[in-house]
Amino acid sequence: MIDNKWYLLDATWASGYLNFSGTNFIRDYNASYFLAPPKYFIQDHYPDDIKWTLLDDPPTLPEFNRSPFKQPAFNYKIVSYQPSKGIIRATVGDTVTVMLETIDDKKTLFLSDRNSVDSSYLALTDSLLKANKNFSIKDGKISAAYIVTSDEVQWLQVIYNGTVVLRYKLNIRKEPFNFPPVIIKDIAINN
Repeated sequence: MIDNKWYLLDATWASGYLNFSGTNFIRDYNASYFLAPPKYFIQDHYPDDIKWTLLDDPPTLPEFNRSPFKQPAFNYKIVSYQPSKGIIRATVGDTVTVMLETIDDKKTLFLSDRNSVDSSYLALTDSLLKANKNFSIKDGKISAAYIVTSDEVQWLQVIYNGTVVLRYKLNIRKEPFNFPPVIIKDIAINN
């Protein structure tokens, strides 16, 4: 509380984060986690007592839990994202589009189905982005598409400006729903 007003902060996430494989701590001071606006803080923090969201209309815990997993590197320059649900159901051949609305000047976006993304892979994706711009930007929103090529894929990593920020669970149906043909036979009714 400062001057009789409550504020939110997370000193741990403000100090940095672990790389995706969890082997190295990356020092990355992020002032966004100090005195953060509640509408942004709720994107990756949910309190034990709902009053500490400091929101007039906070999401319920089940609503929060259905959102994609946000990495500690997810920061407040991301205003919104789509899809809003953390589980994406698809079949092989489907296209999944991810969109981020940001207030960042620099915007790059890459989607990966690798289970683990480390710094060498992030360097590779950065060079791929420079060689082949596979994302689009319009009105502060950046989007990229991912085509499901295998029913073995389980996760979709969203890499924004070289850092994994979101992770979606992919539920890939082994094959499309094909219902067997219905055969209708002539029925004779005897009186």
